[in-house]
Amino acid sequence: MTTPHSQSYPGVNSDAAALRASHLLRRSLKEPEYDSWIAAPAELSVLSREDERERLGPIALQLASGERIQAACLRMLDGFSVLDWGRMPDAFAGKGAAAAILADSLLARMETPARWLEFSRGVHALWLRKGNRFGAFFNEVGESLQAKGLRTFRLGLGGIPIPGVSLLETVQAGGARLFVQDLEEVRPAAASIFGRPLHTYSGSSSSALPKLLPFEFRFQFQLDPSAGPGSTFARLRKDPEYLARRGFKTTSLEPGRWLDFPVIELFTANEPIARPLELEEALAISLASGFSLEDLQWSLMATAWVAGFQRQEFETAQIQLRAGRLRWAVLPDGTPLLASLPGSSEFQLESGGIPLTLALTERFYEGSPWAKSVTQARELADASDLPRDWKKRVPVPPPALSAEVREWGLNLGPMLVNVLTGRNWYAGAWSLETICTKARQWLPKDGSNARSS
Repeated sequence: MTTPHSQSYPGVNSDAAALRASHLLRRSLKEPEYDSWIAAPAELSVLSREDERERLGPIALQLASGERIQAACLRMLDGFSVLDWGRMPDAFAGKGAAAAILADSLLARMETPARWLEFSRGVHALWLRKGNRFGAFFNEVGESLQAKGLRTFRLGLGGIPIPGVSLLETVQAGGARLFVQDLEEVRPAAASIFGRPLHTYSGSSSSALPKLLPFEFRFQFQLDPSAGPGSTFARLRKDPEYLARRGFKTTSLEPGRWLDFPVIELFTANEPIARPLELEEALAISLASGFSLEDLQWSLMATAWVAGFQRQEFETAQIQLRAGRLRWAVLPDGTPLLASLPGSSEFQLESGGIPLTLALTERFYEGSPWAKSVTQARELADASDLPRDWKKRVPVPPPALSAEVREWGLNLGPMLVNVLTGRNWYAGAWSLETICTKARQWLPKDGSNARSS
């Protein structure tokens, strides 16, 4: 078993060596607002790996209150994924560090009660209250956020100290890490009935808190009619009662229209293919996993509040938040905890009709033999009992990105950091206007791409 490292952040009893290293790094920048910078141990084990991040640890923390918690260091990676392919062969240097900075900034704002109080007086909060169809509990959640702020799993931004190198230079070199409270995942067990693969959550009820609810909470302020057959709009068109069974009274929504109150859907988080859930099944899974009705209800209501809050934050920077996804956890004392990393990977952002996400590179791949094979393989997988094996049916690799698309991707993350934090972390990064202009130059003009390789 790996021995946890001791680590420091404000309010934590820390070992002297880590504290000295952290202090030297802070002092080199000479900016007191970055006193929360955490000195990361150079040697940590990889606990888990996803397409765009690695979870490192374990790290033992002791809060000033005496409470001991387990923490993890998230190393955001420079790779990206499109079409559910997993990590693509191309990468964007510095993307991971920019994602860590942005997530840290956005989470810190939500932790501050004064920011919620300010938000409550604005038009986006008014839209939420007017659009509320879920009773007084929704308003109670909003009032709680104004009084206490939102508890998140964020512990702070950090990195490996480099002697003689400033914090800014460390970040620009891709050395930023995000420290978070480590949380238990509820993973279903595989089962089979009449030869059909199923998943059961009954064995996870005894696992201890803190742990993540086994759902993705997906919200949308705009339904995209051009999205594929797995989109909300396509499901609603096929089944007019789809949203009504998920708590939304309306059975028809105008495609492309911006909504005051977001549509919220629950999806499984840890099954091979995420699937949408009706409220009854979501509640059954929650109870089987050791959570309560109140845990599920609070997370649903808070998702709408967080979506509205972030929508306002982005719009102040001339960026629109169209959709996003959140994860929630519950602490041993019952306190709900936001356990998501807000940013361009989790949120669908746009400005002037241009998506501000690396998923936009899907348009580059359109028409390529690889993209066509991916579409065909996924369609076959949806109709079979072997959804995990669809990638084996793709006989060709993804094509390399062009120089202009690569340059666009390299500037996207730094631009978002500069614009949304209000600080010039990346002096040479493109502006928001340049990002949109450059995208229009390489995007296909007719909605298709004649790429043949």
